[in-house]
Amino acid sequence: MSVTQEQLAETLRSVLVDQILAPSIQFDGSTHLSPLGVDSMSYVRMLLQVERQHGVTFPDEEMTPENLATVDSLAAALFRIAQAP
Repeated sequence: MSVTQEQLAETLRSVLVDQILAPSIQFDGSTHLSPLGVDSMSYVRMLLQVERQHGVTFPDEEMTPENLATVDSLAAALFRIAQAP
């Protein structure tokens, strides 16, 4: 199944808006997530939804501060993983 980086980012944003962040919190793809209160359980929720919806599994070794910093960085890492042979 082929997935785009934008589809992955949209899934991540959807989980943040629907399940994690308060409705008053505004963010975009380059907003750092940690100051918004996104914690390890939040990342688990987002990554489980990506796995369910797109079949992309995020390996533990990819869980770096750089990859987890923003929606855009996480979507880029997921896309790179999805494209790997």
